[in-house]
Amino acid sequence: MLLKRMVLKDFRQFKGKQEISFSKNENQNVTIIVGENGTGKTTFSQAFSWCLYGETVFSDKSLICKSTAQEMNPSDECNVSVFLEFTHNNTEYVCKRNQIYYKDSTGNIKSKANSSFVLEYKDKNDGQKKNFAENVLESEVNKILPQQLSHYFFFDGERIGVMSKEIAAGKTKEFSEAVRNLLGLSAFERALFHLNDARNVNSVVRSYRKELNTQGNAELKKLNDEITDSEEKKVKAATRLDEIEKALRTAGEQKQKLMEELKKFSTIENDMKQREEYVGDQSKVIERRRETVNVFLKAFSDGNYNFFVRKLISDVLKLIDKADIKDAGIPDIHARTIDYLIKRGECICGCKIENGGELYKHLIEQLKFIPPQSLGTSIRNFVGIAKEKTKTGKFFDDMEAKYSLIRSCDEELVALTEKVSGLDDKLAKSSEQEIQQKQNQLKQWEQRENDLIEERGQKNQLISDLTNQINGKNQSLSKFININASNKKISLYMKYAEFIYNSLKEEYDKEEAKVRAEFERTINSIFKEIYNGGLSLKIDKKYNIKIIVNDFNGYNEDVETSTAQSLSVILAFISTVIKMARENQNGGNKLLVTESYPLVMDAPLSAFDKTRIQTICDVLPNIAEQLIIFINDKDGEIAEANMSGKIGKKYKFVKKNEFETYMEEA
Repeated sequence: MLLKRMVLKDFRQFKGKQEISFSKNENQNVTIIVGENGTGKTTFSQAFSWCLYGETVFSDKSLICKSTAQEMNPSDECNVSVFLEFTHNNTEYVCKRNQIYYKDSTGNIKSKANSSFVLEYKDKNDGQKKNFAENVLESEVNKILPQQLSHYFFFDGERIGVMSKEIAAGKTKEFSEAVRNLLGLSAFERALFHLNDARNVNSVVRSYRKELNTQGNAELKKLNDEITDSEEKKVKAATRLDEIEKALRTAGEQKQKLMEELKKFSTIENDMKQREEYVGDQSKVIERRRETVNVFLKAFSDGNYNFFVRKLISDVLKLIDKADIKDAGIPDIHARTIDYLIKRGECICGCKIENGGELYKHLIEQLKFIPPQSLGTSIRNFVGIAKEKTKTGKFFDDMEAKYSLIRSCDEELVALTEKVSGLDDKLAKSSEQEIQQKQNQLKQWEQRENDLIEERGQKNQLISDLTNQINGKNQSLSKFININASNKKISLYMKYAEFIYNSLKEEYDKEEAKVRAEFERTINSIFKEIYNGGLSLKIDKKYNIKIIVNDFNGYNEDVETSTAQSLSVILAFISTVIKMARENQNGGNKLLVTESYPLVMDAPLSAFDKTRIQTICDVLPNIAEQLIIFINDKDGEIAEANMSGKIGKKYKFVKKNEFETYMEEA
């Protein structure tokens, strides 16, 4: 499968029609798409899943661009679509999924029915483009890439984390199924199941046996009925074995969960001591806050008058300045002084003051500007006092500093209260009764696990015994079958089916062992490139992955790993599947024909350090036939530096706002 081009139209953040072409160059097989968190990397990654399978992981199932939706008028429609062009098995495909949205009379955005899907292909014979019928669309898409396996090729950094937890918990059944499907082994298994599998009551061999004519031959009928009965018991036993395996996985998960919970209970004593310390700290902070508040209030009481009148005085001074009031008064001269001089008839300078004369008139005019009638003098005195009041002080800075101390106390109290509350919740759940309950539950699950293991052994023994019985009765049956001509033909068909089954089973066992050995060798080779830390991976017959410590004589299997180690295991697993699928595609073994797939990764490097990122950037382009990476700017610089020779295409997500992102080719 080789991706060529994708076109989005009003798909979530991607407003309008936006297109991206992926690098198809064998030597430069990497396409990098750079964007910060929130720009649409995950949205673009999910567009693959929606286009192929009609599903996404978004909690908000509405896919229409919100910016486009805001611009719509009532009764307007918008066609949200994703177009994907690719080649698979030397055939060109185009798939397109559409969802129509409309705005109703109340302004709400609604979708019309289900999305429509078209899968088009170019006929190899006549070169004409043709569409698959609607009733086979889902099966045809799953032939190209089964949905349950798609997350191994279209996955995000969060998915890596989930898979690493599953590895740590031993839940690797999904991985074993993926290996068998992707490496061609599932075709073997389906053929074996169809021919003569113990779990298939309608297998070819059983179907032929049902056609035997037993009329008139009591012994033949008895043998045939006994064989049929034994086979039905064998089917039930095999079915029960599958149920036991699932139950054992559940028991293992429950045991792990309970053991982790009991580990938490072992810290009760430390938690109680820690709580006492937090409560003591709370009392100290409360007292410190009380003292700080008192200091704050006293400082406020002493200095608040000047602070609050400052603005009013400043405004008055501006008004006085605009009024331009002149001060014509004589300093320290009062109206009583003027009256005395007029009555005396003589100025202090000796000049005569005559009633109605020029000097008399001048003195009368001066009475307007001197106390008690002098406005200018009063204003001048006021201005002087006011300016003194408006001088910048430290009141605000002092208040701010003291209030900051109060806030600091409050923040400490909130933090301590949260810690005490958290410990209270934890201790409330840590009663002796609950501990005893958890221990009893653990014992029950351990007993359940032991019972299941014992039952599994019994069922395996039963299947072995039934198989021997069936084989013995089949030999006895053959002498009766040959008497009847029609039964003789059916017997021949049964032998052919059994021969094909046995031959195929032998070939399958041989090929499966080779695949498993090659898988273990390859995954360890890749794992050591990604994580060189004294660990190796072991693959058992069920393709479960176990982590072992190298060069250690004691217990060294299934060790607990760090996050980085677990993530390295997952990347090694995915890389191994891709590499082997690619090699099988070009190999000579026609029984294991598989198709290579692209690797589309959303933020795969964020969980690793710079050194590990460099290693991953070296490994992945050489393993995958096509690599498409969504990455943030920070990791993008490292990725580009280490994959510069492999990058064929580069795009950047440009975020206009929360609802609009545009793609630009670099």
